[in-house]
Amino acid sequence: MTKTQMLSPQFCPCCEKDSWQVHYEKEPVLITLGEVVVTISADYWECLDCGGTYDNPRDDYDPLAIAYAEYERITGKKWESPYMKKIRSK
Repeated sequence: MTKTQMLSPQFCPCCEKDSWQVHYEKEPVLITLGEVVVTISADYWECLDCGGTYDNPRDDYDPLAIAYAEYERITGKKWESPYMKKIRSK
């Protein structure tokens, strides 16, 4: 895990106030999609006031989209949850 420098106060969506934040980038993070395990890197912030953590709010960072793309790269198929398969089969 890499811990970057503390930054100036910014808005925390957990406690809904401006507070000191610490940025983390963590590798690897394992996500299981069905029987396939994919690896992504996590990019998140921690609020030093409330201890809450949240994904990096950058527009270009979507951990689930990254995991689904990795699943498709490994299997050659798009991910479809078992729940959605059940709904579509009705």
